[in-house]
Amino acid sequence: MDEKFNTSIVRMIASSQFTKQFFFSVSYYYGKKIRYVANPYQGSGSDASATMTYLPSEKFHLDLSLIYSDFYRDSDSAKEFDYTIIRSSNTYQVNKYLFFRGIVEYNSFHKQLMTDFLASFTYIPGT
Repeated sequence: MDEKFNTSIVRMIASSQFTKQFFFSVSYYYGKKIRYVANPYQGSGSDASATMTYLPSEKFHLDLSLIYSDFYRDSDSAKEFDYTIIRSSNTYQVNKYLFFRGIVEYNSFHKQLMTDFLASFTYIPGT
């Protein structure tokens, strides 16, 4: 398979930390893509993302992100897919040894809501 694909893109990124507690970033990509299936083919599309981080205190860390992607075949300009993923990740640091994290994510392509919870404790030998 000696086929070569064009993957050139235009990219724009912006980010800012408005205050000590609030950070925001956005990015947008448009260009050529490869559809990775059994017989890959050329297409084009967009990828965009936005992330907001909020730190209301030293113990809380809140992240909210939105990701979008689409793909159009070059051969006939037909849309292959578009999807959006919305994700919230929230962390509470109880002390330097213990933290809790909860993640909620919705994927519009799979029409699925997923959750994840983690409790982490750093063991201190000899205590």
